[in-house]
Amino acid sequence: MNYFNDFMNPECSSDSINTENCNEHIAPNNNSEILDSSQTGTSDTSLQFQSKSPHEYIAQNNDVGVYGFSLTGSSHLKSKTVCQDYSDFLYLSDENIWIFAIADGVGSCSLSHWGAYTAVIESINSIKEQLILLSNGKVIKLSDVPNIEEIFQKAFSFAREKVELFADNCQKPVYDFQSTLTVAVYDGLRLACCHVGDDGIVAEGV
Repeated sequence: MNYFNDFMNPECSSDSINTENCNEHIAPNNNSEILDSSQTGTSDTSLQFQSKSPHEYIAQNNDVGVYGFSLTGSSHLKSKTVCQDYSDFLYLSDENIWIFAIADGVGSCSLSHWGAYTAVIESINSIKEQLILLSNGKVIKLSDVPNIEEIFQKAFSFAREKVELFADNCQKPVYDFQSTLTVAVYDGLRLACCHVGDDGIVAEGV
């Protein structure tokens, strides 16, 4: 399956990247830096972050706890291949909205870890900007968002464009950056999600 081509048709219910590190031996940074509140887009001091290892993180406020981790598989360890998946999240304190994203790089694509990283970061950025514009700085619920599928579509298209740009900047075939992408938005009551590829979301009591 060509996951990258599927970015334009997901299933729905920053130019600031350093391209000097664009090679198959250097993995994107997945550590406590992404837990800095200045980077996660919230100044809410009730949101507590903790980095437990280079690929594991915890965050929580009074209502929601987040736990994420990445593990390099045994076959990757043997072949000295980097971990090709990436996950991140964003809490919009004014809107009281959580945004989550995860991507799994295609194993046969040498730079898919960068594709996964870019897809996650840029899809979150896109959804953030759309929801902030819609909310006008106020708390919103997903029930008040009539066009959530359109928001997801724009986010996936934006992520694809950024992956293509990254590949161009690296002067590498865009095929080498293929990954899956799964995104979810949670308002404390309702969960909306969208994905492309063979990832999925399991929700209980939502």
